[in-house]
Parts: sequence; C-alpha cells; structure tokens
Amino acid sequence: MNIKIVDTAIKRFELPLLRPLTIGGQTLTCRCGLLLEMTSESGQLYVGECSPLPGLHRESLEQAERQLRELPWPNVDLAALYPSVRNAIGMVMRDAVGSKQPVSVALNGLLMTGDDSVESLLDEGYRSIKVKVGRQSLERDIERILVIKSKIKGHATLRLDANRSWSLEQACRFGQAVGPSDIEYIEEPTHRYEDHADFIRMTGLPVTWDESLLAGEPFSEVAALVLKPAILGGFKAMQDWIQWAQTRDIQVVISSCFEGPWALRSYARLAYQEGFGVIPQGLDTWRWLDCDWSEYGLRMEGGRLWV
Repeated sequence: MNIKIVDTAIKRFELPLLRPLTIGGQTLTCRCGLLLEMTSESGQLYVGECSPLPGLHRESLEQAERQLRELPWPNVDLAALYPSVRNAIGMVMRDAVGSKQPVSVALNGLLMTGDDSVESLLDEGYRSIKVKVGRQSLERDIERILVIKSKIKGHATLRLDANRSWSLEQACRFGQAVGPSDIEYIEEPTHRYEDHADFIRMTGLPVTWDESLLAGEPFSEVAALVLKPAILGGFKAMQDWIQWAQTRDIQVVISSCFEGPWALRSYARLAYQEGFGVIPQGLDTWRWLDCDWSEYGLRMEGGRLWV
C-alpha cells in the first residue's frame, strides 16, 4: 500500500444479537470485535474489522487486540500474526485500493433452527438456503431436511453444513435417506476429510471444504470451496485459494464468521470483484445482528446484499 498513513486507531465495538448464538459450545448474546482505522495524509479513512469468534478462533479478542496495539508499523511480519488480525489488515489494504462503486451479491439464506422460516426466505428472494445439520439426532436431521425439501419444491437449492459431525457410516445413512435432489452440496460431512470421496461415491451428494482447507489441498472431486477470510488469515490466503479453484472450474463461496458490517462490506466487494457475486455467498449472518444496517451503507433486498 503506497498511501501514506498518518494516524492509526483501534476501537472496540459491540453489536447485540437478535437471538443467542452457540458456536463450539459457547453461547453468545452479542458480537464483539475491533476496528482497525487508518487515516491517510489526504484525510481518507480506511477500516478493517478484527472479530475472532469464540468457539471457532483460537485467539481471543484480548489477544488479538494486544497484537494489534503492539504492531511495529510499517514493518509488520504478517506471517507471525493471528488469522483475525491478518484479516483486518487485509481489509484496510483492500479498502485503500478498491473501488467504492455500489455493488451487490447474491446470498444464501441461513437457516439454523426451525423449519418455519423456509417460506419467508423464499418470499424474500433467496434461491439458495443453507441449513446446519449434525447438531441433533440423525433421525431428526433426516426428517427436517425432507420437510425443507418438500417446502422449497425446486424453487431453491439446499446447502448443508455438517461441520464434520458424523462418522462415514452416519453420513452415508443421512445422505442416502435425503437423496441428492435439490441439494447443491454438503460441507464437511465426516469427522475425517479422508472419507469424503467414499461419501460422494456412496450417496451421490457433492461435498465442499471449509475449515478442512487448513489441513491442505482438497481432493479432486470437491464441488466448491467455502472460504472464511477470518479463519484463513486474510486476503493473501484467499487469493491463493480463489486462484486454485478458478483454474479447476470449482465454485467459490465467501463465508463470514458472524462478523459486523465492516467485514460483510469487504467480503461482498471481494466476491463481486473476483467475478462470483452471482453465486450465493455465505454472508447471510447479518440477520443475527441487531443494528440499523443503513447506518453502515448496507442494504438487503431480494436475497442480495447491496454495499
């Protein structure tokens, strides 16, 4: 970044959640994070968000804040930083050089609990719906997905996320029971990512990788990459995976970690600029945050995020 920075500030923020959120055994009622604000010589403000998610990130908010405040600007060794801190710095850099032209991207509607929201998501214009599975009994998951499939009736596709909850045997029981129709893919269905190829062969359900990308390169039959910038460690890692996917004609979905409007804006612009804004992105976590999105220049309409 060739822009001369004359001031740097780190500020805490706290956004209430509309409903409790349980991740990795921890239940949250608000989303806390840090804003990295850098001001240029011309007075332009650039912002990055650092929001490690309890239950998912290894670093705590306090550890991330300490690291941000101790950074030796401008001689920063990015490789030595926490992923959430690298991500915030990457956001600032992209904010400084990226276009500010209004853009929009399609979203997949996130359905975490209950079946009663399926119709409302369809009415709002969502054509892709993501459902978490593996959090209750296998029988209940099967019953729930069959009910949802009967409601969407070809008007949307389903994206399932098992978060490596099942053994290969359990995953295959699930996949064979629900069938592949209307299911776009399932994220990481088994404890072992080595079992994914067998799962595809036995069920016909496409598989995507998310957190398993930290373990290395996916197998050749992966249907898509679900990329979390805050987990992968910023936009350099993102660019590497995007290039890997594009050379193999593999779909890319950018996914947030229930972050605030600053991160969602950055991720939406990245998806648009990389040319896959028409693919529903995993940024529907905005519906869990209790805030006036128009104050941050964001608008949700017709199953799309406008920034």
